[in-house]
Amino acid sequence: MTDEISTGSSFGTFETQDKILVALSGGVDSSACIRILRDQGFDVQAVVFRFSPAHETAVKAAGAVAQQMNVPLTVEDCTGHFEREVVDPFCARHCSGRTANSCALHGPHAVFAGLVHTADRLGIHFIATGHYARIVEESGIYSVRAALSAECDQSNLLDGLSQEILARLCLPVGEFEKEDIRAIAAEAGLLHAAGNAGPSHGDAIPEA
Repeated sequence: MTDEISTGSSFGTFETQDKILVALSGGVDSSACIRILRDQGFDVQAVVFRFSPAHETAVKAAGAVAQQMNVPLTVEDCTGHFEREVVDPFCARHCSGRTANSCALHGPHAVFAGLVHTADRLGIHFIATGHYARIVEESGIYSVRAALSAECDQSNLLDGLSQEILARLCLPVGEFEKEDIRAIAAEAGLLHAAGNAGPSHGDAIPEA
């Protein structure tokens, strides 16, 4: 566990209230992510993405958590984008006899593109998700590294993210073990502290 949460740019959040936009699903990981970033001094806002009617439960859970934590929440309807960037390519690959990996397409192209787009529209530079991974910067190059928790590591899900996104992305959950995250959620009195309302893999990106 570490108290240092950064994108590799080594900025301080106690002298100035840096704004950050968190992808929120209502699950333990993304909810605890908000608590950690607030404790670090960030001015936190949240966004939840509706990719299809199947995501309505996550939208409602995110709304409940945002209300409980008094965090401004933006609901983005991305059904059209999801259809174009995930469903159509998935079907095309499947029909051509190639392996159709919707997770690899969904991660970088749907969620993170939407997260950056919403952050830019709101005038927010930094973004965050509840993924178990870490980002390091060496000689101006950002790369994704394994999470502190080997059991929960999701660094492979972030393969293919651009340097532009990685330079803005914070992954505070990656600095903790799962039991630490559950303890943070329980201490904060979050709605789903006893379990995880979203997927168990960092709940910002649905798993195929």
